[in-house]
Amino acid sequence: MSFSLIILADGQGERLKHLKAPKPLAFVFGEPLLAHLAKHAENAGAAHIAVVSRSHDQEIKEALLNAGISRPVSVHPTLAAALREANGRGAYIGACDLVFEENP
Repeated sequence: MSFSLIILADGQGERLKHLKAPKPLAFVFGEPLLAHLAKHAENAGAAHIAVVSRSHDQEIKEALLNAGISRPVSVHPTLAAALREANGRGAYIGACDLVFEENP
């Protein structure tokens, strides 16, 4: 089944200010935080990755491309817009600040 992953990534990372980057783009285990979830989704067969963020559109796309994500990526200002784009595909929603045990 073809599905989209929608990553909620609009947090400012108030507790991560020392990292000098927005939370979705902060490096954890050598990659931007949101790249970890995107890689798991890509490995599970996601056809598309949509990110919900009201800022940093281009930086988010570049970060995922640099992390090796090969699926199409789009950035939307609202969850409703991301869900509309997933039209007809199943959609899973995840938060960008999830880090999994399998990470190095």
